[in-house]
Amino acid sequence: MGGMCTSGMVPVFAPLGHTDRPAIAGIIQEVVDRLKALDGLGNNDDNTMAWLPVDLEKLKFVFDQIVTEAGAKVLFFTQVAGVQKRGRKVTHVIIQNKAGRQAVAAKMFVDATGDADAAAAAGVPFDQGDRKGRVQAAGCCYVATGIDLPVYRDFIKNSVGKDRVGWWLNLQKIGAIPAIPKTEYRGLHPVDVTPVTVGVNFAHIFDVDATNAHDLTRVVMNGRKMAHSYID
Repeated sequence: MGGMCTSGMVPVFAPLGHTDRPAIAGIIQEVVDRLKALDGLGNNDDNTMAWLPVDLEKLKFVFDQIVTEAGAKVLFFTQVAGVQKRGRKVTHVIIQNKAGRQAVAAKMFVDATGDADAAAAAGVPFDQGDRKGRVQAAGCCYVATGIDLPVYRDFIKNSVGKDRVGWWLNLQKIGAIPAIPKTEYRGLHPVDVTPVTVGVNFAHIFDVDATNAHDLTRVVMNGRKMAHSYID
């Protein structure tokens, strides 16, 4: 559960407000409050609700708590494989996991998948990308632990500086990091997740169809290569 902020390892919440008071509340505020109780929020330097760093493992635990307390039945390691319809009405969603294929019946279904898999399987019209089918580049995030944060912050300030794109380009020029087709090192945006852990958003990978397993495999492997080249 959680999508990009858990399995996607995006280490921050998008701004919930630009002061110390939230502009967005509801369920997300409950998540924030539970994370605070678990010491699961990091330091964003300005004490506002903008770009709150998140401990991803504690966030997973909070999501587990919220949905089970609400009485939901959870099935991890399960994917949507299709639907069954009677006329225009979806009567069953077909799921696939280690137990094989199963059909889940309900009066109503809510498709909360990242790519609208159930809706697409049901024949709901959709658009993907712009008029030429081009989609946003995949962003690359990683989490590193065992970090001396004062030393790391000093490195970002004094060695990398403000021209972070230029810093990456110079490293590629001298062969310190690999030049990988259809990728770019773009910026360097670390957040303090814990006193020894940083989350970093730092690169893009282009020409990715998120519904194509071959493209997703390329993204994962190249993203790891890029992250390791920076850490090394």
